[in-house]
Amino acid sequence: MKSSAFLAIFLFAACGDDIKGGATDAAHVDAPKVIPAMVTVSGTAIDPLKPTADKTLAGVTVTANKVSDDSEVATATTGADGTYTLTITTNGVAVDAYVKTTLATYLDTYLYPPAPLDGDFPTADINMLLPASAGALYMAAGVTPDPAAGSVSMKLIDDTGAPVQAATITTDPASTYRYGIPPISPVHTDAGGIASALNAPVGAMTVNAMVDGGTFKSHTIKVRAGVFTTTLITE
Repeated sequence: MKSSAFLAIFLFAACGDDIKGGATDAAHVDAPKVIPAMVTVSGTAIDPLKPTADKTLAGVTVTANKVSDDSEVATATTGADGTYTLTITTNGVAVDAYVKTTLATYLDTYLYPPAPLDGDFPTADINMLLPASAGALYMAAGVTPDPAAGSVSMKLIDDTGAPVQAATITTDPASTYRYGIPPISPVHTDAGGIASALNAPVGAMTVNAMVDGGTFKSHTIKVRAGVFTTTLITE
């Protein structure tokens, strides 16, 4: 059964602090960030449910693609140890892009950062699943997969990069929400900060979250049917 998956990928680390400037009084003005000429996205591809001690995946095709037109801006292949590095030319402008991974017999995986890339992301690890594993996870969630819909897995983190507990997600358009690993709770995130949007309508989707009355930074991703889509939501 080829269905979308929703096991969490802890993907994009937060960029460094903005460069600050201004007078010595209380007024502080954010200086324009200097975007490096090249940025790198790197990590390791694994199958977390692989029945062996070594869960890394070699030979995975990894591409960085522009959100605007899906054109490739960088490509790489994971080595024997599952690692990869993508080098992207910025031309001094943040690159609005996603990462796509492909390997025979596995579900394609789409990885969306919470904002356009304006610096290196050295911890873009990738979890890939076989279709049968995805079906089992849907069963654990108590949700019947819609083959015409997609699924989105999210990790909610605070300003320090720590996962946020007791948070809830919202999406536009709406879908079925579950929390935790496996995603069985309909209430809120646990200590892992993991949330899933199941049977999500395909197309553009805005994701956001809330905890204790405060909201996270929202951003837009693209939902596709029959693949594994993940993203990070930051405060």
